[in-house]
Amino acid sequence: MVVSSNTETNTRRVEFEVEDLSAKVGGWVKIYWQVTPAFLYDHGYNVELGFDHIVQES
Repeated sequence: MVVSSNTETNTRRVEFEVEDLSAKVGGWVKIYWQVTPAFLYDHGYNVELGFDHIVQES
């Protein structure tokens, strides 16, 4: 779920539940970026997320 976004920096913060923090989590990301008026970067990637440094927010 997207919990915040910033159009100036083209960023989004997402949150999701993870059952096992010692295992990698598979996912997919889409990069859609109008770099210049003539160049559009439009690609998707399969990714693996690992959690080796966990910081809990207070």
